[in-house]
Amino acid sequence: MTRHLISANRTIFSGLDDYCRLRGQALANAGSPRWIASLPRHRHFMLRASINERLSFNARRSLATMRLEDHLLVGAVGFEGELRIEELEEVELDASHLTVILSEMRTRPRATVAEIRDVVEGFDRSSDPDYNGHDAAAIAMLYPPVRVFRAVAPPASAWSTFFELCLDEGDYIGMWNDAGVAEALRGISDQDPERIPYRVLCRSLFDGDPTTLFLALYRCLEQLYSYSGARDLMRSLNIQEDWNTVAAALEDCLGWYPKEEGSLVGLLRLADPDDLRALLIALDDETAEHEQLAQQVARRIYRLRNAIVHFRPYHSSVDLDKYNWDALCKPLANVVVSVYARVFNAA
Repeated sequence: MTRHLISANRTIFSGLDDYCRLRGQALANAGSPRWIASLPRHRHFMLRASINERLSFNARRSLATMRLEDHLLVGAVGFEGELRIEELEEVELDASHLTVILSEMRTRPRATVAEIRDVVEGFDRSSDPDYNGHDAAAIAMLYPPVRVFRAVAPPASAWSTFFELCLDEGDYIGMWNDAGVAEALRGISDQDPERIPYRVLCRSLFDGDPTTLFLALYRCLEQLYSYSGARDLMRSLNIQEDWNTVAAALEDCLGWYPKEEGSLVGLLRLADPDDLRALLIALDDETAEHEQLAQQVARRIYRLRNAIVHFRPYHSSVDLDKYNWDALCKPLANVVVSVYARVFNAA
C-alpha cells in the first residue's frame, strides 16, 4: 500500500481541530496546513507500512499490527504496563510511527484544550514560511501513551499477542485482586486464533463488569459444544473429517445444534477435577460428589450464565454481587486450557 502523507497529517490535525471546536474553543489556525515533523529516513515507513489486524477498545485504547516488508511491529495506544512478552521488544517512538498510528487508529486526545492550544496554535505553514512541522514528541504528549513493539521472533499470532498485551495491561491497572487470574488466563494465549475468540476475551479484560470475563470464558467452551455430537457421528459412520467441519455441516444442512447444558457436561468431563472442585466452591456449593462432579459444575455454570444474559423474574433474583469473580474465573480459565488441549489433541 501507499499512504498519502498529506491526507494522513490532515486527519491528525483535523482531529485536534474538531476536539477543540466541539468543546467551544476552536483553534485559531484550524484548517491550516500542519504536519508532524519527520526526517527523510522516516518517509519509507510512513508511505509503505500497512496496518493489518487491529483492535479498538475505545477512543483512547487500541492495538494494531504494522507490517513493512519482513518487519512486524505492534502499535499500542493507551497501554502503560510493563512488557512481558519475550517475542517483542519496545522500540523508540519516532515521527513515522506516530504519524501512521494517529492517522490510522483515530485516537482521541487526552490533553485539555489549553494544552492543545499551547502545542498546536501559532505554528503552521500559512503563518510561517519557515514552518517545518510540529515536533513529534510534543504532539505525542497530547494523546494517551503511544508505544511501538518490534517482533524479535515470529509470534504465534497477532491475536494471541494482543491478548497477552491486554493481560499485562489488565494486571498493571489492577483489574483483578488475585494476581493468579492473569497467570491462569495466560495459558489461553497458546491456543489457535481460529479456535479461541480472542477479540471477545481482549475486550472482556478491560470491562468494569466482572461478569464479562466469565461470559467470555464461557464462550470459549460454547465454541466446542458440537464436539461430542460430531465425534459420535464420525465414529458411527467412519467419517474421516475434522469434527468442526462435520458440526458445521450438520447445522447448515440439517439445522442440528447441540443442547447447551448437556454439551457443557461432556466438555467438563475432560477438565481437571481440582479445577471443577474450585469452581463449585466459588459457586458457593462445596457438596461435590466425584461421580457427578461435571454435571454439578455444568448445571451451576449454565444457570449463572443464564442469570447474567437473561432478564426474567427467575434470573433477576440471582445476586451476582455475592460471587467472588476472581475465584470463579481463575479455575474456569484453567478449564478452558485443559479442555482445548484434550479436544484438539484428540482431533
